[in-house]
Amino acid sequence: MIDAGHYELQPFLEFRNWLAEVRNDEKRRWPIRRNGVERPGPFSIAAREEILLGLFHLERTTGTEILAEGELEHIFMLWERDYDIEHELRLRPKT
Repeated sequence: MIDAGHYELQPFLEFRNWLAEVRNDEKRRWPIRRNGVERPGPFSIAAREEILLGLFHLERTTGTEILAEGELEHIFMLWERDYDIEHELRLRPKT
């Protein structure tokens, strides 16, 4: 669509491409999945914060609302649950 002249979509494309890079960076992921399999798991809390800040920037840049009211509260609730899990992963001896 950008090639067709919808240049206002360029920031969304850039965010999507950046997010793909973040997704493939194992340093930004838990070393284990929620099911216990030792493969890259969910994003670390720090990576989630980085993504959320990028999303806020995208909203400001484009003047669009991406997160609906109440979604941010739900995100923080999920993060709070995962803080303890992430802390345990850091303390776990590496195999």
